[in-house]
Amino acid sequence: MLLNKYKSISGFDMKLLIPLFITVLFTVGCIDTMPLPTQSGDTYTGIQNDKDKYVEISPRWTWAELNLASLTDIYFSNDGRIYMADSAAASISVFRLSGQPENEAYAPLQNLSFENKAYKPLAVTGDSRYLVYFTDGNDKVYAWYQFLAMADVQGIITSRRYQKDGETVDISPWEKYSNPHYADFSLVPGFDLIDNNPALIDSLKSPFCFYDPADQYNRVLNPGYASPALKKSYTALAAGTAREQALYVADAANNRIVRVFLLPTVLVKLENGQTLWHYRGIYNGFIANPGTGAGTVSQPTGMVSDYSGNLYYTQLGDYFGFHKLQSGSLESAFTLGVNEIMDLDQFQAAMDIAVDADANIYVLDSALNAVKKFSPIGEFLSLIGVNETWLKVPDTTWFGNSFTVKDTLILDVKRDLLKSAAVLGAHKDLIYIGDTGNNRILRFTLADDINIDLPDD
Repeated sequence: MLLNKYKSISGFDMKLLIPLFITVLFTVGCIDTMPLPTQSGDTYTGIQNDKDKYVEISPRWTWAELNLASLTDIYFSNDGRIYMADSAAASISVFRLSGQPENEAYAPLQNLSFENKAYKPLAVTGDSRYLVYFTDGNDKVYAWYQFLAMADVQGIITSRRYQKDGETVDISPWEKYSNPHYADFSLVPGFDLIDNNPALIDSLKSPFCFYDPADQYNRVLNPGYASPALKKSYTALAAGTAREQALYVADAANNRIVRVFLLPTVLVKLENGQTLWHYRGIYNGFIANPGTGAGTVSQPTGMVSDYSGNLYYTQLGDYFGFHKLQSGSLESAFTLGVNEIMDLDQFQAAMDIAVDADANIYVLDSALNAVKKFSPIGEFLSLIGVNETWLKVPDTTWFGNSFTVKDTLILDVKRDLLKSAAVLGAHKDLIYIGDTGNNRILRFTLADDINIDLPDD
């Protein structure tokens, strides 16, 4: 017999091993496993099958490679440019979506200086007119007219001829704009008077003070807020729609959001005959005030608007880390207990916000080291910047007279961000996160249920 032939192994009687063989055979028949998804042929969708799953785009952008000393804000313009506020370098650096730096046309945003002092931008945004706005956290907002800076300017129109019902007048474009008496007067071509002073044209193409709450206009509109004794701290900016003709400014020192109206100043004529207004900002009221309820302001950190004119902002104060104000009414769009995004424990440190073309909402939670994505109605969808992998781990236990083997699924969570603060941007299906703790920018895009090995640093 076979057992007799191999009666002993290493001194052990084979008869003593027979019960062990039987136990093993019995155990094989008792294995309990969790069913896993098959390649095809069933309706199981898989644990990681998620239409809101994001994967990282390689390579990671380091600050050194982008020649950045710091990163305090990101803005995506309509022409596919990325504006990055670099407070440490007193500059706003501009890149294409590929990461390639822009040319000398954007040089006016480098080494910013006003009133003989280096200007360190904290926030940057822009509007459909290609006006780029920025602030350093103090009490003024500056701007740079990108479109005008790159155009061939003939000069400023100081006088034009208008007529109505036989009455003819030669007046400035500003008087025509501001005086209701001339509202129905029509332009008579060929009578423009133009100031083409080179120094004047250069000033139009350079960064300038757009909004000063203490200037002569704003002192009349709101003397109390204009007072230099009232400290202001402008920490976030968001442009209104073209029809609104407004810029929204978050004042963290006073917990208010200021609506700044774009007031035309001079009419500029280009070499191709096109005309466009230059602007200054004037106070146009508070749209959100201090408080702890929906639609109020408490330590604002980030702000953005969408194509419909809705306004979104994040904050650190009680009780809500996020607010959305509806276009037009500027009333709170979400409600506690109805919209998940308004849950009191939803955010620990909401530092910045972005909105994509489909009105999905992205909130950067610095304490969580992740971005939370929400639907347009405030339903939580996914985490970005968190690498989640399901691991299959066999677990063998002795139960009764047999072994039981089960496959246990364990979620392995790895976070890519480190102390990311106030730097988040969305462009189409791409999410850009300023990983300030690691001095780099991470980019993510929507993907199907696939496994991707992220590149090493």
